[in-house]
Amino acid sequence: MNKKAKIIKPKKKFNWSKVISYLRCLWSNQVTTEFGITKKWYVAVIVALLSIIISLIPTTVSTATARGSSFLNTTSYYNYDEGIYSFLEDAKKNNYDITFDKKTGESKLVGKTTSSSNDFLLYEHKITKSDGAKFVDLQVYYIDSTNLSDAELSAAITSAYEEKPNSLDGRDASFLLFTTKTFVTRIYKPKSYVAVSGVYGDFYNLNDSLTNGFVNALYKNDSTKTRLENISSSLSEYKLFLDDVYINTRKTVTLTQVGIIAAINSGIVLLMGLVLFLLTRGKNNPQRTVKFQECFNIAYWSTISPALISLILGFIISAYQVMLFVIVFGFRVMWLSMKTLSPNNPPVKK
Repeated sequence: MNKKAKIIKPKKKFNWSKVISYLRCLWSNQVTTEFGITKKWYVAVIVALLSIIISLIPTTVSTATARGSSFLNTTSYYNYDEGIYSFLEDAKKNNYDITFDKKTGESKLVGKTTSSSNDFLLYEHKITKSDGAKFVDLQVYYIDSTNLSDAELSAAITSAYEEKPNSLDGRDASFLLFTTKTFVTRIYKPKSYVAVSGVYGDFYNLNDSLTNGFVNALYKNDSTKTRLENISSSLSEYKLFLDDVYINTRKTVTLTQVGIIAAINSGIVLLMGLVLFLLTRGKNNPQRTVKFQECFNIAYWSTISPALISLILGFIISAYQVMLFVIVFGFRVMWLSMKTLSPNNPPVKK
């Protein structure tokens, strides 16, 4: 016999039947129940964790890609753009500006001062109504918080928020509020005392062009263009400012929102596992042979299809992406409990 002869081992064929069986748990109650009972508990836990992660993708993407200026693309301005441009004109005319230091994340008002005696008001834009009455539609505040305690700063901000320039019923004038460390703006509809939209943020991620001054970067006054065109150009620069201001806030909002939804989805999965356990109890219930841990494992295996459905629908129906997994998973478990784990069925085979 030739000792140099090679022994050729037969190649193992990939077992597609296992893949198909796993895919069947997407819709088959019988397979889902079987896996929950026969597969290892830690495999079920891994499946549940992966499903929860998948269900979080739409929310993560939408919040992590949100722009600070997005509210200006979806809401009416209510003369907000005209007010901001008039503020830029006034600042340019009177030689004052707000500069920024990206390293310290601080702003500084130069060429003018504000004080608590007038609630730190820097500029106020008024329009004349048809009856000749004056109406304030935008206010700009600057609060130098360098020498203020946290309590004093909080009181100053609250005072600006609660100022009522037009009516004792509440604030209905939009505003921009700069502090040494933060920025916030809100848009109000006249005669409506609830903010339509707005944004909050800081100055750590501003474009380099803004370090020379808010007014210098935003004010556009091209003599070859109309006033409306110059307002539009300034508003475009202002939107970039809002996007930069919102970056750190966006990170916080994303982590907070995703964390809350992850906790809710995890809690619902555990709750449905407990529901399955309670539904299979009863002295005469033939499904009472299903153990406590097995009920939870069944719930874990049931998460795959709801996660995939919520992933797809989350990008299509973004307004409901937060609750999609909870709704679909609830229906999935209830459907399984009424079919495979129904007390009218024979005991589940183990």
